[in-house]
Amino acid sequence: MTCSANLAAPAVGTQHSNTVTASGTPVLADGTPAVGEDGLPAPAPQATDTAYAISVATPLPQTGANVTGLVGSGLGMLLLGWLLLLASPRRRGARSRRS
Repeated sequence: MTCSANLAAPAVGTQHSNTVTASGTPVLADGTPAVGEDGLPAPAPQATDTAYAISVATPLPQTGANVTGLVGSGLGMLLLGWLLLLASPRRRGARSRRS
């Protein structure tokens, strides 16, 4: 069953809320009232819509790889190469060797 309604928008500055209550009597597929084993009418089923409920009881799992060591090693190699470049003796130009 689908129910719908068209209402005017609430006035500016007022609050609007939707409240719905539904009740019914259980029936069988052929339309006859459903009865329990005791012969009395079956109680209406109780249900809670949890389609939009959000529950975060545990933190999200860590996905992917831990690259901290890899990045640290790469930066260390770059630093070592830069230091070796600064510490190495420089070649003199062709003009300075002739004199």
